[in-house]
Amino acid sequence: MKKGLLLILVMLLTIHIHGQQTITLKDGKLVNKVLPTIPTRDVSISSSGEITVTYAFSSAILQKDDLFKESYWWKVDGFGFEEEPGKPSVLSRLDQFSIPKGVEAKVEIIDSFYKDFNFPITPARLPLIDSGDDVYTKENVKPIDSSLGIYPISIVEVCNIQQYRGNGILSVKVSPIQYDVKNKKIRAYTKIKYKVTYTTSRNSAIVDNNASPITAVDDNFLSNTTLNGLNTNEQKEDVNSQNIQDYLIISVPKYTEAVNAFAEWKKMLGFNVHIKIENSWTPNSVKETVKNLYAKKNSLYYMLIVGDQEDVPGSYSTHGYASHVTDLWYGCMDGENDFTPDIYRGRLSVNTANEALTVVNKIIQYERNPILTSTFYNKGVNCAYFQDVLPKDDYADRRFAQTSENVRDYLQTQGKSIQRIYCTHEDVTPTHWNRGMYSNGENIPVELLKPIFAWNGKATDITSSINAGAFYVLHRDHGATWGWGDPRYTVENVNSLSNGNKLPVVFSMNCLTGQFNSNSGTCFAEAFLRKPNGGCVGIFAATESSISGYNDALTGGMFDAIWPSPGLRIVMPSQSSTAPTPTPTYRLGQILDQGFARMTEIYGANAMYTRYTKELFHCFGDPSMQIYTDVPTIFTNVLISRRTNNISVSLPNVATISFYDLVNGTVSSYIGNNITHNVNHPQNVTICISGHNKIPYIQAGEAPTTTYIQNETIVGPKTYTGSIIKVGSDVTITKPYGPVIFQNGEVKLTANEIEIRPNTTIKKEANLQIILK
Repeated sequence: MKKGLLLILVMLLTIHIHGQQTITLKDGKLVNKVLPTIPTRDVSISSSGEITVTYAFSSAILQKDDLFKESYWWKVDGFGFEEEPGKPSVLSRLDQFSIPKGVEAKVEIIDSFYKDFNFPITPARLPLIDSGDDVYTKENVKPIDSSLGIYPISIVEVCNIQQYRGNGILSVKVSPIQYDVKNKKIRAYTKIKYKVTYTTSRNSAIVDNNASPITAVDDNFLSNTTLNGLNTNEQKEDVNSQNIQDYLIISVPKYTEAVNAFAEWKKMLGFNVHIKIENSWTPNSVKETVKNLYAKKNSLYYMLIVGDQEDVPGSYSTHGYASHVTDLWYGCMDGENDFTPDIYRGRLSVNTANEALTVVNKIIQYERNPILTSTFYNKGVNCAYFQDVLPKDDYADRRFAQTSENVRDYLQTQGKSIQRIYCTHEDVTPTHWNRGMYSNGENIPVELLKPIFAWNGKATDITSSINAGAFYVLHRDHGATWGWGDPRYTVENVNSLSNGNKLPVVFSMNCLTGQFNSNSGTCFAEAFLRKPNGGCVGIFAATESSISGYNDALTGGMFDAIWPSPGLRIVMPSQSSTAPTPTPTYRLGQILDQGFARMTEIYGANAMYTRYTKELFHCFGDPSMQIYTDVPTIFTNVLISRRTNNISVSLPNVATISFYDLVNGTVSSYIGNNITHNVNHPQNVTICISGHNKIPYIQAGEAPTTTYIQNETIVGPKTYTGSIIKVGSDVTITKPYGPVIFQNGEVKLTANEIEIRPNTTIKKEANLQIILK
């Protein structure tokens, strides 16, 4: 950093701190309580696209480390801790920017101010996994490397460029403090101002001429996850625009009936569905199938695997804490170092044809015939554990219950009623949240103190709540392949559910509950999804042991994706809403990927456990399915007119309007309220009008009649009619195989669609007339 860019204010203070205090950076004053430390961030974008970001920091929390008694945590809302062993626990977060295809980005610091403080900072430490009761000790926390000098070297740096559908995502790491290891000084910045500029370059690392562009009108991923919200789709602001989205289904023959039923429903909703069924699959063949279709269809947004690990295997990864299986890479189209998915992924992990039909029918019924009871959509269920193991001091060791409370409090401001099902050990008396990496040691709410709150939630409470009806269920604690640790809830409990069509979306934010490659039988997520006459309609779960902190930030990002206003952030040490999400999303696949994006802001794109967490968590269900968040209502004042050569649809409000052509199987979908669709057989087109929290309006088309000409010698005059006419030696199994010969005379074929296959002969004496309606 050039000194000429800085106005340096140096203040040397010796600070004697006990417990937690808030320090005012302007004057160094200490207050003996925890106060909000949310920095301000101003983002301005010039007409040329130059972006200027200005941070202002007014205060920080200082907390004595219980492990290293002479050192301190430095905490600022919205910023995560360094994790690499041997480094100081300095703070950082990522700002993410969209980069148009074919340009390079340059980042430079414009201005900054700082003050110096004399005190030692605590060492960085690896995050703890969610599958045990581990705590930090001096044996598993490495002291700070004395040879580091000033760390980090730069307060603003480019750390990563990912890609999303041909557009770069630039990650800029902002670090509001630096640590002088030798002199044990903190350099705390009160202002950081930097700019991002774009330059055209033919050799830009982010150029990918094979990348699929953003084609869907409703693709808001970049606008929801980057500061400049790049709008690469010029149609986004247009009403009555075509909205093209392709959907790939990968499976094996035994699930064909379920796959076809699911595909027909998705076509009705407006997706161009591609089915790929093979007798066997490998991770490479799955990836190549997706990649090849993505190269041909730039509107491929969704993929669904139907089958478990033995049918369609996930890819094995050794990255992170433990080896594991993952479907993440099937959706990443930009090389092995890019782990921002371009395609939303889902898996129906089933083992029999009946299980596949059960799951598919649950999804179709959820979308097509939703429950109309308000109590179902007003109720959510939060399950969590207060862990206090070592030292047993009434402070939480992890953030499980506090994250659940953050979600609960936020959703109650959205008008929801959230039931708490919490537990702890009998000899634990919860009084405070975590006072280390995960929070600030705040008092828990009065209503959660014993004996006001019993902290004795159990499996029967969870079962009763789900059977009564709840539109979502969250669990935040430990997990295993067999179920949730605390409150304990197992595969056997799931199998006893009788919630019928009151199907929740489940957020299983813990370890191992989605391990679909388990050798020990059906995992918890599989059991929940497969359960007939109940269970769930979709579940998010991890395939291996997952990470505390990351799971909490991911959870907050997922709920923020659904309810973005005013914004929910669950970050360490507390919450910040400095990067509001502009547009809600309700589709399960995007909910998961937006959660990943918010988690990345706190922990960094290059952090080992960022990629690891992305590889672990899966959507077990349909990634295109929208979660209902309120009582669905019907479409009213819909006007549909089927004319000779087109269909017109109009209604008061904007919706998705889809046309499924039953003659040729094509799908056309639009977003708007006044659409005219050209077609020469309007009676054979099914029309579907859909939208969030709306009951689909479906007007079915007439099934086409198909005339088969096979194994015939035809002498005119003769006329064949139908919606579809197929001519050839093997166009149907209902007739003997054999060639077709138009021998002589006048023969008329009249239909909407006429297909003439090989082994068809037209003699010169014949007058064949083909008439398309």
